[in-house]
Amino acid sequence: MDGGLSEKQKCRNKRPYATEKEAMEGAKRQSAKAGIRIYEYRCAVCNSWHLTKQRPSQGTKDEHRLLAAGWVKRSVDQQVLWLDPISGKLWQKKHAMNVLRSREGDVGNVTDAYVE
Repeated sequence: MDGGLSEKQKCRNKRPYATEKEAMEGAKRQSAKAGIRIYEYRCAVCNSWHLTKQRPSQGTKDEHRLLAAGWVKRSVDQQVLWLDPISGKLWQKKHAMNVLRSREGDVGNVTDAYVE
């Protein structure tokens, strides 16, 4: 039970890691110590990395990948869109991931399905 804490308050109670590498090393240490798998994730509240026992879903992994690359999650007209840090365009998540993969050299179908 979280005692009714806001996301920001919950975040303050967690250890922040500055980089994904530091968080991965912390997760490895904690996994060995606790005897269970610990995962790292990028926090949408403070933009630091934290640890969790919850296995991330593919959607969560994609969101962390976008956040790590500098994309910003926005709520626009009751839909969640991603602000491209390079072009300034707003994209739906699946298209934002295509753009990110393309920039990283990962072969994928990049479409012009951005929101104006």
